[in-house]
Amino acid sequence: MTLSQVCGRFVPRGTPGGVLQVGVRALKELARYTLAELRRLDLRPSVLDHLGLAAALVRYVRKFVQRTGIEVDLSFHLRRPLPEELETVVYRVV
Repeated sequence: MTLSQVCGRFVPRGTPGGVLQVGVRALKELARYTLAELRRLDLRPSVLDHLGLAAALVRYVRKFVQRTGIEVDLSFHLRRPLPEELETVVYRVV
């Protein structure tokens, strides 16, 4: 959706230009923030493909602790590798 479509659809006619500029800046900032959060989530990291679930979880937890300062006790026991789809689900749940 283009900016003119957004304005035509959601902004009342006669809205002052300054108000529109503030709104546009807010929308741009929201889009930037959303994209940054999506990139940070890393829903299927390459380390999952290359090193497996255990290494991906250790890396994720280490980054989480660095970012938040919250200590985490990670413990798991995998007897054999899981199917790729299941590894992705487990990673995303954690």
